[in-house]
Amino acid sequence: MKIAILVVVTLVLFYSQLTHADDPRPGWITDEQLAALRKIGNDPTGDIEVKGNYSWRYRAKKNLDIDVYSCPIGSVVLVSRTIILIIAPKETPCNGLKGGGNFSSLKLLPNGSAEPLS
Repeated sequence: MKIAILVVVTLVLFYSQLTHADDPRPGWITDEQLAALRKIGNDPTGDIEVKGNYSWRYRAKKNLDIDVYSCPIGSVVLVSRTIILIIAPKETPCNGLKGGGNFSSLKLLPNGSAEPLS
């Protein structure tokens, strides 16, 4: 009897961990954040690099177009609870689409626009 109970408890714990492992994202990553990633050219499922407790990091496999800016392949998109940042590789910064400026990082705003960070 004790063995049967132990087996049942073990199976319940095992299957509950499997369902949590299949969860594609934590609750704090919203559908709006995923839509913003897709809009700028990032693939939320294919570009994921690091899944952390408080932020997820994506590495762009193609150029990203953010508002009036363009960021090169290899740019890092950092999604946290409160902000989405785009960080360009050191050797190739983000540029304005009209040729203005070189920016090492951009902040993606909720309305889809972006602003450079100093």
